[in-house]
Amino acid sequence: MADQSYDDRYKEIHLTNSTKAMREKYPDLYPKGNANQFEHKFKEKVRENFSYPAQKTERNMEKGDAVTKDSNNAAKNRAENQIQGRDFAYAKDDPKHWTSRSR
Repeated sequence: MADQSYDDRYKEIHLTNSTKAMREKYPDLYPKGNANQFEHKFKEKVRENFSYPAQKTERNMEKGDAVTKDSNNAAKNRAENQIQGRDFAYAKDDPKHWTSRSR
């Protein structure tokens, strides 16, 4: 009996949080059928930043923007002081290895 109730709860959660259900509940977060690749990427980014409850969305975006701004300022300061920043997540032959600017 306990397993069956767990299975029922799992099915309920899966059905209410599926992509299809989310598309119906939040249609503005998904591209329309005739959308180009840029809109698809944009909507994907919007969904990444979407939070429930909605109050958290703005706070999360502010944090992300602050981190990006700090990283870019640090990269500018290094460039002004003729210090070359490197991103060790990339191989040396990758151009991204030689810059830490995020935008």
